[in-house]
Amino acid sequence: MVEMHQNLPFHWPEAWVDGSGAGIDPNVWGQEIPLHFGYFKRTSLYDLGLQVGLGHDGLFCPTSHEADTFTMRVLHTSGQHEVRFRTCGCTEKPRWEQLLDVDIWPATELKPQTGFTMEVLRHQRCFSLRGKTSLKEYYDALVDLTSPAEHKDGIPSLYNQFRLAVRQYRVLAMYMRAGKPNGSTPVQKGELCVKCPACPEPGVNLPRNWDLDRMKQLHYVRFLAGDGNFKLQRLAKRGSSTSAGTKSLLGDSGFWVPNSTIKHYLAETSMAADEPLNQKKSACNTMAGDPGYSPEGAKALDVTGIFAVSCRHIFICPNGVVDFHKGEKYRYVDVCFSGPLNHSYAAGLRYFVITYDIACKYGVNFKSRCCTPTCNFVLIPTEKGEINTIFCVNKFHQESHEDGCAAKNALEYTKYVGRTCGEGVETIWAKMNWLRYTTREMSPGHRIETLSEHFNDWNWQKTSNLVRFTKSSYLSAVQSLDVVIEDFENLKNSLGPNTVAQLDACYQASGGEQFLQDSQRLLNLSRQELLSETQAIKSSAIAAQESPSTSRVSHIDLICKALQLEAMQARLRQRAHDLAKIKNPTRELRARVAQLANQVSAALDNHYDLLFEVAPQLAPLVQRSSDPAKDDIFLPSRLSPEDVLQRRVSDLLKVEMQLRIGHAYDCIKELRNALAMRSFWSRHTNSQHSSETKKTKGMSSLQSSTARMKEAARAYNTCYEWIAKCSPESAKKFGLHPLLNSDLSLLTEWQESKVYRRKNNRLPWIWSLRPLAPSDLPDVDKDWEDIATESQEEPNHLDNVVESWRTEIVRLDYIHATAATERWTEEVRILSREMPAICRSFRAMALRWARLANETITAQSSGAGVSTSLSEWSLVDAETRGYVAYASRQFALYVQMTTDATSQFSEVVGAKRWIELWSAPCRDDLVAHTV
Repeated sequence: MVEMHQNLPFHWPEAWVDGSGAGIDPNVWGQEIPLHFGYFKRTSLYDLGLQVGLGHDGLFCPTSHEADTFTMRVLHTSGQHEVRFRTCGCTEKPRWEQLLDVDIWPATELKPQTGFTMEVLRHQRCFSLRGKTSLKEYYDALVDLTSPAEHKDGIPSLYNQFRLAVRQYRVLAMYMRAGKPNGSTPVQKGELCVKCPACPEPGVNLPRNWDLDRMKQLHYVRFLAGDGNFKLQRLAKRGSSTSAGTKSLLGDSGFWVPNSTIKHYLAETSMAADEPLNQKKSACNTMAGDPGYSPEGAKALDVTGIFAVSCRHIFICPNGVVDFHKGEKYRYVDVCFSGPLNHSYAAGLRYFVITYDIACKYGVNFKSRCCTPTCNFVLIPTEKGEINTIFCVNKFHQESHEDGCAAKNALEYTKYVGRTCGEGVETIWAKMNWLRYTTREMSPGHRIETLSEHFNDWNWQKTSNLVRFTKSSYLSAVQSLDVVIEDFENLKNSLGPNTVAQLDACYQASGGEQFLQDSQRLLNLSRQELLSETQAIKSSAIAAQESPSTSRVSHIDLICKALQLEAMQARLRQRAHDLAKIKNPTRELRARVAQLANQVSAALDNHYDLLFEVAPQLAPLVQRSSDPAKDDIFLPSRLSPEDVLQRRVSDLLKVEMQLRIGHAYDCIKELRNALAMRSFWSRHTNSQHSSETKKTKGMSSLQSSTARMKEAARAYNTCYEWIAKCSPESAKKFGLHPLLNSDLSLLTEWQESKVYRRKNNRLPWIWSLRPLAPSDLPDVDKDWEDIATESQEEPNHLDNVVESWRTEIVRLDYIHATAATERWTEEVRILSREMPAICRSFRAMALRWARLANETITAQSSGAGVSTSLSEWSLVDAETRGYVAYASRQFALYVQMTTDATSQFSEVVGAKRWIELWSAPCRDDLVAHTV
């Protein structure tokens, strides 16, 4: 057993135990002992006499003796073990180095008695990063694996040593992954962090002539988003913040802002910078981002929360994290943004978009606080003020701001930002908040190192999925752009060129306030005016039923009367349907329906008489119904194209289509007015007491407006059905579409719920349909033009009110559709530049690791006098060869990532387009370079 486990010292052997070896006193238990008592009991290889040799691949050193041994407690993934090691006498390596050679991390350098396997350190790191489990919980799980029940109290605790070893391993691993294994070269600020490959970084992932691009404010802009978190706190402990041993081992090379910057800036600036004097209070001040906000129990906290800055791709920025000590003070936020801004500005970038919960007030004096040379402490030194910063409110937090504030600081209405949401930091907090109870008890330095490791892992996970995410985002953006362009073109076609030109000129000249409703342009109706308009509508409807139709033109007379007959027949069907619902209808109700049926029957007789007079060749095709409500009201539109030509009624069909188009427009106007009256009456009835809403004039008028709306919708659907059947090109030309229930929306509800600001919620087409002029109809003869002109009535007060609402909502819909088209166009262009930037970043990392490996080989060879040839490479020390092997692995990794990214991106955009993007900016995009 011992010989088989010479290289497996962390197994748990089990030995068979019977009654004699279990330590059970038969005099006490007697007959209670089970028959054939026996079981397997865990033992240890240490008790069996196992010795592990150091320095000879598990074998014993020839110069060592059996007495040259020492015992250690070693923590492994299988539990806590006692292991007897035999040292090697061939070399002068100290004991701790010999332990590292066999992948055991000693707890101390001088005579170590406790160690931890590299496997358990890697295992703990993986569990912590994926599950956010605390170190104490992980260690307790290893204790349970050691002895879940018996003798558990006798296991010595290694938790404190394990905590220190994990901290050391964490920091050294971060240095190793950053290419700084031995500290031979100084570590720069933020150099230990995983950086975003997609964000523009001159000299790394941008083309050589990027600064000559005409659209560099779009293609090479740096997006930064900041947000505070009051969950990741730290409890105040006596002396914990001043002890030298509690400082972070990462220094200024991690995610936190350098302490020197914070101390100098806070010392040189006053508290007035946090909250400018004479600042107008607004609803935006009620948010948690307010400088005066402090969480509950702040007096017992040394750190009340943290503030972090992330990029557009939700990478946490190096030197972009700061601890809060009370509220989101402007000065702490200033130093947090200064790290990423200084790095990008020094590299050559000049355009920045900053999103923040309270950007509406934070960004007002940002340059005067941080960039102006006259500042007490210049956080961001700029040459001649050549820095362009745009401050916007994150999309989710936009709804918490006042309308005026939201419109001026919204990303949807800001140029050169694409579809950036600015809420990426919130997704980071959703994951990092799992560490709130783990880190709040830690020392300041240990807490920073733990959070930095999780931040680095977050960035690396984003790096691993960045190619897939960018590819998916590009495909989605292209599809969305096609949709918004199609919707925008349909909107412009329905409005007409003149209206579009006016709206476009207004859009280009106005600022952010244009995205809000202008109440001064809207007209309203009082209750008395509503009653007057309702009575006028009823009177005009009765007069229209009693007035005879024009008979100036026989063809036109036939179609006009047929359209009136369709309305009468629909009214008959509705009344018959309502009568059928009544259980015991009165004689008077039945008489009314019978009278209407007789009127429809007489009108049908007149219709067919006139039809046979105008087109006698259609008489053999007519099949009348005995029920006037079911008669088909025969017209040329009922015929097939072949029958129209055969019966020679093309001219009559043409007149019918012309009149139906005009009638459809009349129905749309009637529908708008009915919806407007319904909207106004709804607002009046909603303001009444609940007991007054059943039998009032307002409720009766509301029901009447609803009936008018349904009748207008029915009449339009009938017209559209025959137009789409006989002349679909006319329906498309005049902007006629099927009428859906979702199109019957009230303008007041549309505005109050701000539907026009939501994605894929455009204004129903009935409101953007421009009025029909007589000249719009094809081949209109003089008589029909006269009739159309005479039929146009002067707009009444209701028409003016409806038109004011329609014009304002159409304006809102147009400018939001324009902004949506611009943002999706910008998003496609931004993603098109990010794809080659990602490939260049991966390639730069591969070249960096190759350079580090070659520099290490050259330095070692020159220092030891060893040739770089392969034959003498074995003479180089193991540490150097190990680092070169690690650098080679990293080089191969980034080469593979570069190849995969290039393959996927060229596939999604096409080989030709990929060559254009890789060499962008092209010659047409360049500007003359001036010195």
